[in-house]
Amino acid sequence: KAYKQVLLRFEETYAAYPAFSKMNEFLYLAGMSSYYLSKNQGRQKVNLKLERERERYNPEKLREDATAYLGLLLERDPDTKYRSDAEEVLKELEAQAAKTATDQ
Repeated sequence: KAYKQVLLRFEETYAAYPAFSKMNEFLYLAGMSSYYLSKNQGRQKVNLKLERERERYNPEKLREDATAYLGLLLERDPDTKYRSDAEEVLKELEAQAAKTATDQ
């Protein structure tokens, strides 16, 4: 539940080792961490009053990141063991995005 740390480690690893053998698992963890942080869940709370956290952990950006990471996971490995979880979260994120678009 240290979602901020998962994201930092993911970004470091992805930049340095994009062919990392466990990248699919890492994509899943990064997507789910982004999703949970967008809801301010986990042990490490987001403080949107701090500028650096507001930029880095903006809930809208985190939802976009979660969508990108989970979408990439499914694209890279359609038969992944994380498929059902990823699809469930992606459906929720799509519904939130549609609701946000209609509210504006």
